[in-house]
Amino acid sequence: MMLSYEDAYFYKLILQCGFCEEVNEWIDSIAVVNDSLEGIYLDLVCNQNNMNELISCLRSYIGNNKIDDKGLCDRLRLFVKEKIDKGEISYEEAANSLCGFAIKSEKWEEEPWKDFYMISVYGDYMDGGFFDVKDYHKIVIEFVNTGKLLHLDDYWKTRTSKQKNNK
Repeated sequence: MMLSYEDAYFYKLILQCGFCEEVNEWIDSIAVVNDSLEGIYLDLVCNQNNMNELISCLRSYIGNNKIDDKGLCDRLRLFVKEKIDKGEISYEEAANSLCGFAIKSEKWEEEPWKDFYMISVYGDYMDGGFFDVKDYHKIVIEFVNTGKLLHLDDYWKTRTSKQKNNK
């Protein structure tokens, strides 16, 4: 069985963003499933306790191969959603993780990575008083559930409409 480049990229990114336990569980499962290890699998098992070496192994394995960015972003988004649903991370930590994935991908200005980056920028807006905490949490949960990021124009239209109706 060959490791897909998307799988390698997924584990590289989550490792780079601090999800070491999840990567270790994955590597443990590799050792259990395979009777004999070779290639990238052997490299991962041998370097399991050295995060920098693991990142290096995964980066070398991926090389310049084409990655399905949309599929990878969906997988990362659902990974974060699961963490939120289990109560393992807060909305703010989720946004920071998504932003970290975008930055580590080095594609944070490109779609679909751009929305991962922007969700953290929205957190900065919340910290600055532009959003209240409840609205920000709604934006984060909507994004991790659907993959659609509320754009600021839509936010203001909705908010202005609600204020007019409450008068």
